[in-house]
Amino acid sequence: MPRDDIVAECPKCGKHDFILGDNGEWICLNPECKFHEKTPVPEEEAQPTLDISTALLTALMVGIFMLAALGL
Repeated sequence: MPRDDIVAECPKCGKHDFILGDNGEWICLNPECKFHEKTPVPEEEAQPTLDISTALLTALMVGIFMLAALGL
């Protein structure tokens, strides 16, 4: 769905003339209102990082499983 087709109720005048433009700004098409506001930018979720202790623990576990598979 194109962003211009997203219609909502204007928080100022209450009419369903509030559209989301291509620039991420909500604009009321009511000529008496002309209310507009920017869309809030969501915060990005923190990505888990692979630190050295996690890498070493993973290598140790892989090594133990390999030794067990070889029967040593």
